[in-house]
Amino acid sequence: MVDREQLQTVNVNIGGQQYAILHESAGVEHIQAVARYVDEKLREVGKKGQTASLHRLAILTALNIAEEFFMFAQEQRKLREESIKKVEELIKKLESQIAQQKQ
Repeated sequence: MVDREQLQTVNVNIGGQQYAILHESAGVEHIQAVARYVDEKLREVGKKGQTASLHRLAILTALNIAEEFFMFAQEQRKLREESIKKVEELIKKLESQIAQQKQ
């Protein structure tokens, strides 16, 4: 567990609200960039339709960001599987070439 004395506070603005974010290892610029991203997504969702409350807008924004994350993760898995398959094919070709040279 992290000692509170080791944490730093970064003030950010999301949806017109100020938040004090405690962080341990991420740099201030990183926290601010994440907050800007969330704020941009919040504004995008707000422009798409009428939202009754900031709470509802925050939930819809969280769902959109989660969807982006899952799509990204799925694409990463697909790329990793394709890369592994290509590496395995290259290894087989190299082994075949080495075997032919030994004969």
